[in-house]
Amino acid sequence: MRHDLTYAARMLLRRPGFASAAILSLALGVGVTVAIFSVLNAIAFRPLAYADPDRLAWFTEVLHGSSTDELTLTPDFLEWRRQAKSFASIAGYNYQIRNLTGFGEAIELRTARASASLLPMIRVEPALGRNFTRQEDSKGNDRVAILTDSLWRTRFTSDPRIIGRSILLDGLPYAIVGVLPAGFVFPGVDPVDLITPLGKDEAESTSAQTMTILTNVVGRLNSGATLAHATAELMTINSRLPRPPWSIKITIDMHPLKDHLYGNAKTAGWILLAAAGFLLWIACANVSHLLLARLTDRDRELAIRAFLGGSRARLIAQLFTESALLAALGCGGGMAIAFVLRRSILALTPYKLTGLASLPFDGRVLAFAVSVGVATVILFGALPAFRATQARLAASIKAGEAATVGGRGSARILSTLAAAEIAILLILSTGAGLTLKSFWGMRYRNLGISPDHLSAATVRLSGPRYRDDLQRFEFTQRLLEHAQSIPGVEAAAVTDAIPPGAWHATNVFEIQGRAPVPMGSGRRPIARFPRASPGLFAIFQIPLLKGRLFDSSDRLEVAVINRALAEKYFPGENPIGQHVRFGGPDTPWFEIIGIVGDVKLSGLNTTPEPAIYYSYNRQNALWEIGLILKSSFDASILAGEIRRAVAAIDPNQPISTIESVNARLSDSVSKPRFVAMLLCAFAALAGILGIVGVYGVMSCRVRWQLRELAVRQALGAQPRHVLQLVLGQGLAIIAVGITAGTAGSLALSRLLTSFLYNVRPNDPLVLASIASLLLGDVGTAGGFPHVVPRIWTL
Repeated sequence: MRHDLTYAARMLLRRPGFASAAILSLALGVGVTVAIFSVLNAIAFRPLAYADPDRLAWFTEVLHGSSTDELTLTPDFLEWRRQAKSFASIAGYNYQIRNLTGFGEAIELRTARASASLLPMIRVEPALGRNFTRQEDSKGNDRVAILTDSLWRTRFTSDPRIIGRSILLDGLPYAIVGVLPAGFVFPGVDPVDLITPLGKDEAESTSAQTMTILTNVVGRLNSGATLAHATAELMTINSRLPRPPWSIKITIDMHPLKDHLYGNAKTAGWILLAAAGFLLWIACANVSHLLLARLTDRDRELAIRAFLGGSRARLIAQLFTESALLAALGCGGGMAIAFVLRRSILALTPYKLTGLASLPFDGRVLAFAVSVGVATVILFGALPAFRATQARLAASIKAGEAATVGGRGSARILSTLAAAEIAILLILSTGAGLTLKSFWGMRYRNLGISPDHLSAATVRLSGPRYRDDLQRFEFTQRLLEHAQSIPGVEAAAVTDAIPPGAWHATNVFEIQGRAPVPMGSGRRPIARFPRASPGLFAIFQIPLLKGRLFDSSDRLEVAVINRALAEKYFPGENPIGQHVRFGGPDTPWFEIIGIVGDVKLSGLNTTPEPAIYYSYNRQNALWEIGLILKSSFDASILAGEIRRAVAAIDPNQPISTIESVNARLSDSVSKPRFVAMLLCAFAALAGILGIVGVYGVMSCRVRWQLRELAVRQALGAQPRHVLQLVLGQGLAIIAVGITAGTAGSLALSRLLTSFLYNVRPNDPLVLASIASLLLGDVGTAGGFPHVVPRIWTL
């Protein structure tokens, strides 16, 4: 073995160009594949950081009515907790953004109101202090908080005497009773800084007068219980409970907690791993035909060694040793690339998931890397080794420079490898093209607004100081006045619906003069209700299609609707002058005074929904203020002035975000952009490797055909006939590859459906464009070697 390794190393050193090209190709393929797997390992294979994580389930009610909402009614949750036998424990939580004051500059915290049973259910004990008691889980006794380790260290300087101290959350005092251990992972899609008790009044929650909700419910299944059995039991409990009149039916959606946390990211991870695997296959195919081409220079050597008594098995062992050494060097370089890439992917990924603070190279990742290394040896080493040792001994000795390795069998192998490379390259390029077209259409088309030169700041008002509408109205008015006086600001407006938002409330409404639609029928009109100051439409350049816009002189009960609502609920009639109301029979009617263009309020990957714009006022002031500024200055320049404007009104009021509207738009499509960019990067790398590979294959074929081509010319064949022969062979390979690649693209692109917006998986324009581009590139690569057939030497 030592002799074989020494000989293998000497052979690689004799051909540094070949060795460098092969090792670099393998290192790129292995590095990208292992880096992507390290991410997938964290979200798909590594268990959650809780005791018995496979028994944890996330579930919610799905309320079907005029709209479909995923949320759980508190009375139902309380009954599940009392009656369900499938669960050892059930806990609920709601996310809440709250302001922390009293410790330096006021900041916003992402907090959770959670059941006292949540931490015991996932078997987590505070590192300092204690968990919530059952009494603290009730309304009126819930002014206690547990800090995360990161908040304790950054905001409270790791003070060991923090337990018992009081903090202000939204202006209300909370006593700190615990600090969570370092590395704690909250069982939700978003991390939190602090946890307070759920604080539900059970008697009030089960009464008919109030209806509160939970957005997340987590349960630990009893031994032997299944998700299907637990779902059926909860449905049975629900069947005995009174139903709200506004819902047709209620179903239950239940998943393993891990699927809820990482579902979409896991799908993206599998797609990217498949793409990386294709890239690795192309790299291995390239190395395989490099080895075949190199063995044309060693056929006499191998034949002589066989003549002197070397068995075929011995020759294969030697060639496999050389391949293994090459694979080891390539995989070693690949692991180094993967170590760097995984950090870059973690930093760039928009999937900011709990539990993904690090991507360790654990045993599973190392085992995968070893498996990839073994697979590469087999993929690129087997064919050359077995093919080379099939050479006829006597012919090899007599052949001189003619390569018996380069016979018809080897030519067929190379042709098959080249066709497969082209097919895989077409599949990768099609996937990249589809996601890129989807992202481009999502980001740049039909926004409904003009985002250029606009900055947006978000201020969330909370606490006792802003419980009154008049106080919130006065804050908003003063902020608007300060903003309009900032140097360089051309115009300012406020709204509670800065597009694109992940969530804006919908509600049913009535149209005056029409027969009331029964509650729970699923046919009641539904729309979004953004509130805005009069200048919003001008700043966003939302076109006025009919009627007029409201202004500061209007009475309160006027509204502007969008085109989507007019077309859906007023088909064939003029909505101007008609009246709508929302919120129940005691609310006022709003007169429709105008129709404006559609805006994608809920996200760029959605279609515009019906919307009714109305002005905020003293009786209906904003809780969340979206301040929009039009200025030639960048948001980073305006940020200081905006902070000073808010501080002048209330020094204890933090600002949530300050960013340009273009940045906001970009962030809203960060996930599809991330997948599209990685697929494009993989396709570009695969394109470089694939085109080089096709060039190499055709060069090898021409080189192996030199005698045949010379004989043809000696017998009278014209140069153009020789050229036609070479090009015909190349085009045949390309045609097979593109045909197979098109079929593969049509089959595999369906996996991308969840990442595509307004683009079909079998989009003919994308398929035709990619195939044409690939045909031109590989056609050039395949046809060029006939000009300089002797250049390809290794």
